[in-house]
Amino acid sequence: MILAVGDNNGDLHTCYWDGSAWAAMVTQDTTLDYSTQRAFDFAWENTGSKGLLVYGTTNGQITYRNFTAPSTWDTATNVAMGSQGHRWVELRTNPMTSASGTKIAGVALDNSNDLGAFQWNGTTLTVAGSNVFTNNVGSTTYDSFDFGFRRATGGGDRLIVRYDLGNLTGGGTHTLYVTGYRGDEDVDVQVLSPPSSWTTRLTINATTDTRYTYALTTTEYNGGSPSIQFVDTGNGGAGLSDLWVDWVAVRSAPPAGTTTFAVIRLEPGSPGIGLPNLFEGFGLKGTLGVIATIGLFVGILAIVAVVIQMRRRQQSSGPRAPKKGRARPAKPKKQKEPQMYEPEPDPQMQPQPDERLEPEEMPELDNDWGSPPGT
Repeated sequence: MILAVGDNNGDLHTCYWDGSAWAAMVTQDTTLDYSTQRAFDFAWENTGSKGLLVYGTTNGQITYRNFTAPSTWDTATNVAMGSQGHRWVELRTNPMTSASGTKIAGVALDNSNDLGAFQWNGTTLTVAGSNVFTNNVGSTTYDSFDFGFRRATGGGDRLIVRYDLGNLTGGGTHTLYVTGYRGDEDVDVQVLSPPSSWTTRLTINATTDTRYTYALTTTEYNGGSPSIQFVDTGNGGAGLSDLWVDWVAVRSAPPAGTTTFAVIRLEPGSPGIGLPNLFEGFGLKGTLGVIATIGLFVGILAIVAVVIQMRRRQQSSGPRAPKKGRARPAKPKKQKEPQMYEPEPDPQMQPQPDERLEPEEMPELDNDWGSPPGT
């Protein structure tokens, strides 16, 4: 236990009780903002071994020191808060176990009737504002306020996270996909039936990544704007529970008798998906036959483009090099005087027949080669 005492000289003292005896008194400050009101307070973190002392000693600031039992006080630290001196300070311990959240919350009333708030997370004191509650509490003579942590019905805090999806398209049936896993407590997935009725449709109870699905009703689909929320199945407890959600999506399947499918829409800010088996982040919309035809046609065009480019390069780079094993005909020399007789043809000087291009090397293709099957 820590006993904190302020006297009429503006001095602040603390003393630690270990269960059997009082330790030596420690003087924390000698210039409290006000000696006629309680401008200080102490609270333990819920572990019971660490605590926090907060007090007002300088206009426009609050000062804190954190304590580790039985006798360790860290250096005093000033934090800006408003512009006045503080007459009243109150602290409350968060009863919920939290690794990085609020461990202690506090309020402070300054000389101008402003009532502000701050929180301690175990390492840092953060001021929410000097008058976040009110800028006129009515009187600074008394601590005319109170605050505390409220437990949810049944005790403890409950997780509630809501997703509002919009602009979904497609006919047929509409399926909700949720992929995730939980820590030590199950989490319900609830779907809204407008305007205000929430119904549990799925329960995340796996401890490894698992996909859950549910077929939305027409009312729940809400014309392409369904809403879902994740809710802790219990009423809360003394400890925190973790929830990991990797994927939230709604897929509209094709109506009966058609092959048209609609794009999956993920929670806001995520890409679309054409089919559940396609890799995430890739969206398509159409029919399977059209997609297959387009894919083949695009492949043929790519081959034609490569052949044409190779042909152009060959033409621009001059005559081809002779093939291995065949002598290249020598270029006849220019005669100084025109000859009056016909020379005997040299067999090695005979022009070689043009090489015939195979169909895949021809720059211009007829319909038999240039059109995709079925068109």
